[in-house]
Amino acid sequence: MITPVYHADGGISIDAQPGPSGPSGPGRPTARPSGGDASKRRLLLIGGGAAAVLAAVAALFAIGGTGSGDDGGARKAAATPSGSATPAPPTAAPKPVDITDEKTDPKDLAFNEVFPSPTIELGGRTFARDRWSINRELTYAANGAMLQALKREGCRKVVRATYLDRRKTLAVTSGIAVMPTKAAAMKVSKAGDPVKYQWFRGMSGKHAPDIDRAGGYAAVTVRGRYVVYAYVQGADGKPVKPGDPTVKQVAQQFLDYAVRPLDARVRG
Repeated sequence: MITPVYHADGGISIDAQPGPSGPSGPGRPTARPSGGDASKRRLLLIGGGAAAVLAAVAALFAIGGTGSGDDGGARKAAATPSGSATPAPPTAAPKPVDITDEKTDPKDLAFNEVFPSPTIELGGRTFARDRWSINRELTYAANGAMLQALKREGCRKVVRATYLDRRKTLAVTSGIAVMPTKAAAMKVSKAGDPVKYQWFRGMSGKHAPDIDRAGGYAAVTVRGRYVVYAYVQGADGKPVKPGDPTVKQVAQQFLDYAVRPLDARVRG
């Protein structure tokens, strides 16, 4: 059941029962948990008049990982001695992982685990990757109240990428904030004010240099200790139309795409 709540400042908040997949305070969109499952979703329209245009400064973006887009080093396979080959031992089946705490989920989240391909097919649309980063310096990834919440709750890093559709009409910055615990992730998901662009930032790219500004559509969900988000903006930096169903759909599709590796850990 999805219930939209319209606000006088032009924002929209939606309370939804996660499948499994929400800022609060007077005068701005609010979302509340919808049941026993702590995972939740918050969808907000960021009004174009809600904040002044934030200049995109190229120096603020630190490209993470290696030039190949992988934040891990290449591994060389061990050479097999000549002669009779020794049968490989059976591979143990993956075990389910409790992703609510980094103590039970110690594996690092690699960029290629979240965004393995330079192109993504979602809902009949093709999106090409324009830029990617792994940010441990959180100033690059968030603004204002959201930035403060990420720091306060001990965010380890933000893995993110910007994609453009083939027509170069929509740009999407999607990412995952890695938190130490599920409690920390839930607090971060409620923090910030997208209407004032005190939220996760749009990441400017080669073909979308003007998306680090207000006027886009924000969506967020929580999986265990991870905060997954998507920010959809016009590729030319112009605000998206309020209530645009395509923009909402694209935001949700990117959330669903980014949670795949997290759900895979849970299943084992």
